[in-house]
Amino acid sequence: MLPLIPVAVLGAALGAAAAEPWTLERALSHTLTNSPDAQLARQRIVAAKATLDQAKAAFWPQVQIQSSYMGTDNPMLVFGSILNQEAFSPALDFNRVPDVDNLNVKGLVTAPVYTGGQLGSRRMAARANSQATQFEAEAVRNALAFEVARAFHTVHKARSFIEATDAAARAYESNLGIAQRRLEAGTLLRADVLDVEVRLAHAREDLVRARNAVALSERALRNLMGLEDAEFAVSLEVPPVEPPDGRETGTRPELAAARHRENAAEAGVRGARGGYYPALSAFGSLDYDRGWRLDGEGESWTAGASLQWNLWDGQLTRAKVAEARATLRSEEHTSELQSRQVI
Repeated sequence: MLPLIPVAVLGAALGAAAAEPWTLERALSHTLTNSPDAQLARQRIVAAKATLDQAKAAFWPQVQIQSSYMGTDNPMLVFGSILNQEAFSPALDFNRVPDVDNLNVKGLVTAPVYTGGQLGSRRMAARANSQATQFEAEAVRNALAFEVARAFHTVHKARSFIEATDAAARAYESNLGIAQRRLEAGTLLRADVLDVEVRLAHAREDLVRARNAVALSERALRNLMGLEDAEFAVSLEVPPVEPPDGRETGTRPELAAARHRENAAEAGVRGARGGYYPALSAFGSLDYDRGWRLDGEGESWTAGASLQWNLWDGQLTRAKVAEARATLRSEEHTSELQSRQVI
C-alpha cells in the first residue's frame, strides 16, 4: 500500500493545480506558450532564420568529394585514363587500345568571386524577412494577449451583470410579496400586481441571459487558451487596466514587419537585376586515378576561374525583375495600409 501514497499525493497535487483559478497573468502566460498561433509563429521564425543561414552559406567556398569507377575501350577515354594512371608505354598501339578500368577520386573546391550583387541581395532580403517574421510573431502574441484580456474581462463583466440582475430579481420578488398582501388588503389593483409579476419575469430572464453570457465568455477564454477537458475557473481578481499611449504607434510590430518586408522586396529587385551582370567563380581540384588492368595510379591537380555571362536568356532576367518590382509595389501598399490602420 505504501507505493500508492506518492501516486495519490501526485494526483491530488495535479488536481489542485488544475482547479487553481486562472488569473489574467497566468492565462496570458499559458496562451502565449501553448496557443497554436504562437507555436506557428515560432516555427516561422525558425524557418526564416534557416533561410538566412542558407543565404549566408552561399558566400562560403563549397568543398566536395566526388568518386567514380568505369571500364571502357573507347580510345579517347582509354588514352586519358592511361595518362592519368601514369601507365603509358611506348609499345601502346593506338589503333588497338586495350580495355582499361579507372577509379577516380576527386576533391573539388569552388568559391564565388563576383555574382553581380545577387548573393548580397539575397542575404539582405533573407535578413529583412527574418526580422519581419520576428515582428509578425510579436504582433501575433500581442493579438492573442489582447483577445485573452478581453475575454477575461468579459467574464468579469458578465459576472457583474449576474450580480445586478440577481439583485433586481430579489427586489422584484420582495415587491411582489408586498403587492400581493396589499391586493389582499384591498389597497392595490390586480393590474398593478400583474405589472410587478411581469417585471419579475423580465428580471429572471435577464438573470438567465447573464449566466449564459458567463458560460459563453468562459468558453471563449478556454478556446483561446487551448483548454478543453481540464477544470476551469476564472479568478475573482481583476487587475488594473492602463490605456495605451497613442504616441507609441510608430513602434507597433505590424508597422516594423511591413517596413522589413518592404526592405526585403527592394533587395529582391537588386538581386533580380544582378542577372544582367556576369558571374565569376574560382575553382580547384585534386584527382587520384587508379586502374587495376594496367596496374597504374596517378595524381593531378586543376585550378582556375570561370566566367559566365548570359547574353540572352529568353527574357528570363527581365521577367524576374518585373516580378520583383511588382512584389515591391505590393509591399509598399501593404505598409501604407498598415500605417493607416494603426493610426
